[in-house]
Amino acid sequence: MSSGYDVVINNGHLISRDGRHAMVIVKTPVALTEGFGARKLVTYLRGKLKTALPKFVSADIVAGHIHTVSNEDVIKKDIQLTSIIALLAFLLLFLFFFAIQSGNDFPGPFAAVAVSVNIACFVLRIIVFGYRYGTVISGIAIDYGIYVYMAVRKAGNSQETSGR
Repeated sequence: MSSGYDVVINNGHLISRDGRHAMVIVKTPVALTEGFGARKLVTYLRGKLKTALPKFVSADIVAGHIHTVSNEDVIKKDIQLTSIIALLAFLLLFLFFFAIQSGNDFPGPFAAVAVSVNIACFVLRIIVFGYRYGTVISGIAIDYGIYVYMAVRKAGNSQETSGR
């Protein structure tokens, strides 16, 4: 009664005094902290509640397992957002330190890859090929730009070094 529910025990069940509401307590071997098990249990119970009850009966699940599933979903979204922010920060720092300082050594190969991968996708009509191998080609081109930048920086900023 202190929680706002006026219930009585009837044949081992918690029943409201008007007899219209009942609470069923279910024991489960799934621990509250077990993410996969909690998700599987909650999915199973929700499915059963949709199909096993008559239309005029409604039921709610009150369980710590729902909280576990919710926490896992929130954490996954937070990790995804954090990863995107970290990636963008890395790209900005990378572009600032290498692309801007390296002059024409970095943007040229990068722009060539951006154009060539899209042309390959359009002409060959193989999107998977273009984007799968495009990432490899992009990596090689970016590495090439970094290599030239570092070589020029160490060997002297001359036309001869850039040519080699």
